[in-house]
Amino acid sequence: MVGTGIFLGAVLNALFPRRCVACGSKIGAGDRFTSVCNRCFAGIPRTTHLVCLTCGRRAIALRSVCHPRLGATLAAATGYAAPAVQALVKALKYEGRRDAALPLATLIKEQLALLLPVTGAPRAPFPLVPVPLHRSRERTRGFNQSFLIADALGRLLPGAVAIAPGLLLRERRTVSQTECADRLARERNVAGGFAVPNPERVRGKTVILVDDVCTSGATAREAARELRKAGAAVVIAATAARA
Repeated sequence: MVGTGIFLGAVLNALFPRRCVACGSKIGAGDRFTSVCNRCFAGIPRTTHLVCLTCGRRAIALRSVCHPRLGATLAAATGYAAPAVQALVKALKYEGRRDAALPLATLIKEQLALLLPVTGAPRAPFPLVPVPLHRSRERTRGFNQSFLIADALGRLLPGAVAIAPGLLLRERRTVSQTECADRLARERNVAGGFAVPNPERVRGKTVILVDDVCTSGATAREAARELRKAGAAVVIAATAARA
């Protein structure tokens, strides 16, 4: 059965070869991912620092953020201006290309591997929390892209993180943040939108909040606020990109 599956996969790949979502070139046997070619992935610029999730200023360590009351920092692996990142996010969210989650998770993994040893975070494993969709929106889309990225990240960092779906819930359905006119509208849209049903699961811990892109930061801040209220010591919002 395994041999038959491999054979059928090879036949399908020959008839309908996978192409890079960024440049359109054919994905070859030597490519690391099935959604983006090695050249486009290698061309994505990397970010090597944290920023304060409240004001966006560079943060040297988790314990010295300029807005300690929120107690959250942003670890965005790259900027959303990178064409390959835009193509991967769009392919995942709007075209159902679930294989685009792995390269996005890999970007986050590279970032966290650099940052976690020097951020003053408590010892691993860190709870890995995908930003939840409201159940009605997830039903419509068929999946939560943040969960797919977090799931791939958990497999890339075994022992260092422990994926915790259900730790954070979306309490009410909101309009898409892309439909909000400005930053204030985005903040109001997500206010009071999250809940932590079991606070004991986060109390005293460093929580890694996973999403695809951080735009205004309103969603991440509101989620971080709820996690901190539940007792989380620190929240790291880990995203593939920052717009």
